[in-house]
Amino acid sequence: KLESFGTRHTSSSQDDPVRGIGAARKWIHAEFQSYSPRLQVSYDSHRIKKQARIPADTDLHNVVAVLPGKYPDQVVISGHYDT
Repeated sequence: KLESFGTRHTSSSQDDPVRGIGAARKWIHAEFQSYSPRLQVSYDSHRIKKQARIPADTDLHNVVAVLPGKYPDQVVISGHYDT
């Protein structure tokens, strides 16, 4: 499914509803929410300053999903959806 958003480069569109990293992020968020009403889905957002491969200051958003339970019984799934 992620391929259908075209580019997911960090500098791609944050606001286009069907193309770019913003559309991919929103799809991942909605997918996580559909798994369980107990799953707590949020964005972990931060700003990265302009640098070699980032042509301008850019807001980055990780999608975080937590299924509440007793510590230490946790499952963490991580991946890069930008490329």
